Amino acid sequence: MSGAMASGAPMTSYIRVHENGVIEVFRNLGSDLGAPGAWERMRCRSLVATQGNRDPLEGIFTLQDCEMLPVP
Repeated sequence: MSGAMASGAPMTSYIRVHENGVIEVFRNLGSDLGAPGAWERMRCRSLVATQGNRDPLEGIFTLQDCEMLPVP
């Protein structure tokens, strides 16, 4: 999934759902000098569809109950 950081710089996120239901997210923060590092990693308990999607084929989700983890 892709989007933008507050600075407007592009950000790409990779979401992996493990067979036990744990959601792991890796974010490539790009080369923006204001970014805290090149990558972020977090583990989340749930990935919930956001209400009010205009297009049923467009996936907009909210990550909930997340904790930051070290990047391997």
